[in-house]
Amino acid sequence: DTYTPAEYPLFKELIRHTVESLNSSVAYTSDPKLFKSKPAARRPAAKPAKTGMEAALSALLPGLDDGKLTAAQARKLEAKVIAEPDDTESRIRLLRHYMSYDVRETPALVRARTVHRLWFIRNRPEMSATAVYGFFGRSDADQSPEYAALRDEWIKQIEVNKAKKAIRLNAFEFVKDLEPTLAKQLMKDGMAADAGAYEYPFQLARIVRTELDDLNKKLTADERAALNREVLGLGRTALALITKERSEERDTNRGELTINMCRAALDTGDLAFAEVLGRDLVVEFGNEIGDSAYSQAAHIGNIALGMAELSRGKTAKAAEHLLTSIRAPLRKSEGHFTGIDFRLAKELFRKGEHKAVIEFLKQNLDLESFKEEPEVYKTRIDAIRTWISQAEKGIEPSFDFEKTAAKK
Repeated sequence: DTYTPAEYPLFKELIRHTVESLNSSVAYTSDPKLFKSKPAARRPAAKPAKTGMEAALSALLPGLDDGKLTAAQARKLEAKVIAEPDDTESRIRLLRHYMSYDVRETPALVRARTVHRLWFIRNRPEMSATAVYGFFGRSDADQSPEYAALRDEWIKQIEVNKAKKAIRLNAFEFVKDLEPTLAKQLMKDGMAADAGAYEYPFQLARIVRTELDDLNKKLTADERAALNREVLGLGRTALALITKERSEERDTNRGELTINMCRAALDTGDLAFAEVLGRDLVVEFGNEIGDSAYSQAAHIGNIALGMAELSRGKTAKAAEHLLTSIRAPLRKSEGHFTGIDFRLAKELFRKGEHKAVIEFLKQNLDLESFKEEPEVYKTRIDAIRTWISQAEKGIEPSFDFEKTAAKK
């Protein structure tokens, strides 16, 4: 097929989304002159019908092309849903308009938006947020009256649909950021109602991991240990359930769950279990570069295996795992892996493996995220450079970004 200059950006985006989860590539060419051509000026016209390329991309990313409505278009759609209350397509179109950052938020808009959001909770509670709102748009940033009304409606829906997993999970997704305590209770109640659903302990383990990773939350050593034990307990339950069946969604969730459990096992000093989980990460998720969990799985998996080898006195083997833990993410040319674990580097430096640790730190600076956005990660990049300088002088680095930044 031949695509016009106007379609090239969409074609490029389609190719990227098509191959990003595959260990493959697609070759394509275009006339270089097209990059320099400027579209001819023209008067605004009605939005044309979707081309084949636009339709394909919209199927991959629902909501991508939902632009702002005019006031007249919004009024027309509002009148339409009054006449046809079950017209979900029009309500979705209105909501994506009302949720857009391009639209000025007024009290009237919030009222109209709340009405439609409540309608979906009452009448289509099993529809996911992405299906309704798309991938873009406003989110609930605080416990506003709008949020409170929606939250209360979700609770009512759960009360009358206790056994419907999709509704409970949608309610959980809605409240988890602003009310994590309530979110956790929803999942605990779900476990009591349906002990065979892996999603409940999985989401509980995920939200506890979020608490552990919250830099603004100052936890004591005892509090961290308790939370890590909670991750492991919930993780064991979820892992036993998630492996009963195979699906793409379950495999993706299992990868994330195993990473979180492996980190918790390392944090609690359970190296035997960490080694088991680490081997699973490397074998199951750390081999295929297209796997969504590839970088983190290969990194954490090798850190766990290295820590286990170090505990057996096999320093050279542990050093090999340290270098593999960073070389694997470096194979992936796209992505924003920054979750570097320095515990093995710290222990190996103390064992005299300075050369391996210095090489590991230098390779950290080649991560795609650091190279693409040096200003965003300046604090981390500067800290790693400081550690390299210290290590080369035989001084043990802190391997702690916050402590290094605080000294400057």
